[in-house]
Amino acid sequence: MIALAISVLTGCNENPTTKGHQASNADPLTCDQIVLGLEDVDNSVSEQVQNAVVTNSQYAFAESCLLAKLREVCTEGGMVSADTAVISERDFIRIRNTGQTLSRMNSSGSIPILIDCSDRTRGPKHLSPDYFPALAPLLRFGDAAIPDLLETYQRANPPTRCRIGKIVRMMKSSKASDNLKKLLDGEKDPNVRRCFAKSNSNGEGAAADEDEEVLLDEVDRFAETAGVKSLRKKTLATDSREDRIWVGFGPGITRGLIFEKAAGRSKGIYLPPTGEESSKTRLQDLAPKDGWSKFWFELDSSGMLALPDDSAVGRLEPQPDSNVVLVEVRRGEEYRWFLYSAPCYSRAPEAQTLVTTLIGVGQTIGLDFYRCY
Repeated sequence: MIALAISVLTGCNENPTTKGHQASNADPLTCDQIVLGLEDVDNSVSEQVQNAVVTNSQYAFAESCLLAKLREVCTEGGMVSADTAVISERDFIRIRNTGQTLSRMNSSGSIPILIDCSDRTRGPKHLSPDYFPALAPLLRFGDAAIPDLLETYQRANPPTRCRIGKIVRMMKSSKASDNLKKLLDGEKDPNVRRCFAKSNSNGEGAAADEDEEVLLDEVDRFAETAGVKSLRKKTLATDSREDRIWVGFGPGITRGLIFEKAAGRSKGIYLPPTGEESSKTRLQDLAPKDGWSKFWFELDSSGMLALPDDSAVGRLEPQPDSNVVLVEVRRGEEYRWFLYSAPCYSRAPEAQTLVTTLIGVGQTIGLDFYRCY
């Protein structure tokens, strides 16, 4: 059944169960068949089904049936403790993959369900996508999930308020930071306030935040040596945009691409590693080979700039030293950034989107900017 589902969803020419039978002539898949594919324990199978459902207009009906399935799974019982409900491995996979598919479909109707489901975990571990299946889909929604999170916060008990505060903090955008400050200012429970000071129950998140701030400070210093102002502190007009891609980090390693668009004019800049700098290359103007209109269209269509942070993705394989990728995105007053510590070694589709897009950007501007070895 799984093989048949993938055959039809991905448009393969041959039904693997009936030689010579054309997939295009097969009966449309039912909701139950799609769900069956998403629940498969083989990640490669479930990811193929996700990709096909998201991209194939034949399965526009899938949103309503997946919403119903997500609601059903999230209301089923678990071993409820003070603030979490321990679920089976099967339910973990069902919630994670169904939620991820709906988030990739931009199904805003799934946000309240995912929030209600955010206490489901497969183990009493700190808040991370590896243990809490609703977390990655929520973080993928980013700022779009904040209104529902804030509404839930107002009527929630202290453990749930703590968890929602952590989720908002993990979104890493200016809107999320502003709202987190408002939550802190209005929070009367000292235990919840202390909880906000950490990203997880064992304090690892606080150290991680400090490390990430160090990286942001480093790229700011690196940019300023070339006369480029920090994007965090920069002010843009409402209709302007600026995207920065940083790879590194360290002496002779850190390098960056900056793409700007303001008043209808576009500009690209390459900042090479300091060991390669010269009067001619420290700030190198770039021009896409097929023009700026196509460049912006392909960059936005890739989905890279909307990716969640790798803390929302998980599925990182053991790896040797790897170049870290940090991306900054500003649209007028809105600013966000995200980090991938080792995208070449991640099994997550989001990491692969990042790698593919970076390689494509390099080819478009004629630079060997990023590659996987």
